[in-house]
Amino acid sequence: MEILDIQQGTPEWLALRQNHFTASEAPAMMGDSPFISRDQLLHQKKTGSTPEVTEFQQKKFDAGHQAETEARPLAEKIVGADLFPATGITSIDGLPLLASFDGLTMMEDLLFEHKLWNDKLVAQIEGEGIEPAYYWQLEHQLLVSGAERVLFVSSDGTPDNFHYVYYQSHGDRRKALIAGWQQFQEDLQNFEPEAPVPALEGEVIQDTTALVVQLDGSVIDSNLHLLEEQIAKRIDSVKSALVTDQDFADAESAVKFFSNCSAPPHKSGIF
Repeated sequence: MEILDIQQGTPEWLALRQNHFTASEAPAMMGDSPFISRDQLLHQKKTGSTPEVTEFQQKKFDAGHQAETEARPLAEKIVGADLFPATGITSIDGLPLLASFDGLTMMEDLLFEHKLWNDKLVAQIEGEGIEPAYYWQLEHQLLVSGAERVLFVSSDGTPDNFHYVYYQSHGDRRKALIAGWQQFQEDLQNFEPEAPVPALEGEVIQDTTALVVQLDGSVIDSNLHLLEEQIAKRIDSVKSALVTDQDFADAESAVKFFSNCSAPPHKSGIF
């Protein structure tokens, strides 16, 4: 493994990830990510596009980074060694692989991977068993680094809420991971991103003549008959059988138009 002098989260780091297959992408590549599908990952790797991070997601990321920083000294006490954040790359069977580590020992024989506390993950750590959404990332990290095991932690950064388990590579999973990336690499070369589907807009319906009523104790003049004729023509033009997406979009525009027709009339005259 080649350890790179690059800071995680920087534009240089993001550009590097685009040209490598990464540990955090492994669950999606294997079809086991709850957040992104394999096809979505193919699209992102082919086009270089990335989904926009929402404010809620950013807060979760920030909380996770803070908890990781606070948990690292606790992890170092458990393993009896310093743990340094690092990014490493390697090539295996022609696969450009990358992994970013929350912690790596100087001997490069042990890794530290931290996840923000959540009850479901803690239950897995405490005995239910790590789900594929997590263990593919750990397998990838071990594959890239050559380390013997990972200290896998879920915590909020405090000693009271700090749960961990050691994870070691499974031979069958490692073979499946490599085969999965090989197939993904082939699929990526042949992948043709679909053109974005344009948003349909309903037919623009011109406004009707504004209703004008002249009053002088009683109605003395009105253009109501013109308005009635225009609305009748609009009604006749609306399709009753909706088949295509465009038909539905036009119908939505018609509904908005007829809703606006219920607005109160404009009045003028002598009072």
